[in-house]
Amino acid sequence: MGSPRDLARAMEGCRAAFYLVHGMAGARPGWQAQELELAQTFARAAARARLERVIYLGGMAPRSAPSPHLQSRLATGAVLRAGPVPCLELRATMIIGHGSASWQMVRDLAARLPVMILPAWLRNRTEPVAIDDVLAALARAVTLPLQGSAWADLPGPEEIGGHEILRRVAALMGRRPVMIRIPFVTPRLSSVWIRGVSGVDYRLARELVEGLTSEILAARGDFWSKAGLPTPVSLEVAGRRALEEDARAESESARIVERAVGWVTRRA
Repeated sequence: MGSPRDLARAMEGCRAAFYLVHGMAGARPGWQAQELELAQTFARAAARARLERVIYLGGMAPRSAPSPHLQSRLATGAVLRAGPVPCLELRATMIIGHGSASWQMVRDLAARLPVMILPAWLRNRTEPVAIDDVLAALARAVTLPLQGSAWADLPGPEEIGGHEILRRVAALMGRRPVMIRIPFVTPRLSSVWIRGVSGVDYRLARELVEGLTSEILAARGDFWSKAGLPTPVSLEVAGRRALEEDARAESESARIVERAVGWVTRRA
């Protein structure tokens, strides 16, 4: 991926290229610098291939200091937008869909915990968006008029806190877990706890949790109308679709665990 020769071959004959690469905090020493170097290499290769545009799927800027993971996503977008080829940076928060780490973490917690300890910072709001709507935005970005580099937020249809997301995802599974709200659980401690429940990589879970400690809401929410796309679907619609996909890919051992938990969880 980082080889200029490989990038040149991949871009040959193309008009546009998607950049969907994200690093992970703590994955290796100097990972942030390496991620920015990779973005610069990609931007130079796009120029040599005479592409018309680059499309980058990044993360929405929080209202307070970003976590290292979000900070790197925003910095990557800035590098690509500063390159010689126009870049449209699309910023999303929690993506609801099979294969999304954010969704997997929420889904695993809702499916496997009859009792949830909810820290106060989970009241912070975000705007989750369905993976199908994100894919529609990426496809539209190829033909959207673009005078120069720009960025746009991809908000879902609702501002919603983490507490409520967990409650409503559990309800989609027919469950009503006991939720105990307490003020003094740190994001790091929550990450350790999540590690024992969810299949999400611990380092990534830690970054996702830290990202929830501040509100992440769209600064620009008009992309859907400007792009001629419909309003994104609700959390319930996106969640049902994701659960159907998850069920097809779920292992038998996970099914057994979640059925057992279901027997001791209150029904919605």
